[in-house]
Amino acid sequence: MGAHALDRDLAELAAGARAALVREIDASGAWAADPRWRAAFEAVPRHLFVPYYYVGVMGGYERRWGESPDRRTREKWAAGPTPTPRWPPGCATANWSPPAASPR
Repeated sequence: MGAHALDRDLAELAAGARAALVREIDASGAWAADPRWRAAFEAVPRHLFVPYYYVGVMGGYERRWGESPDRRTREKWAAGPTPTPRWPPGCATANWSPPAASPR
């Protein structure tokens, strides 16, 4: 990974994020048909597949990557992108779901 190799703290953070992702996908039932996917997600560090990504911030986007000279940015990157939106408790949009598709 270069000058800022994934150190122990970041490796632990990335492992925790990977475990949380596995739990979330598992809870959805997505792996019921083929549990080998769960084993793959548990075993393969996702930072190998997502060397950087962007998140929306006020006024634009922020790049999160493992080679950033800023440790906090590397920590955010190691935690990984969230696969689904996280709504604050009590937020009106927390119970929102997209409308059902209607036939034309």
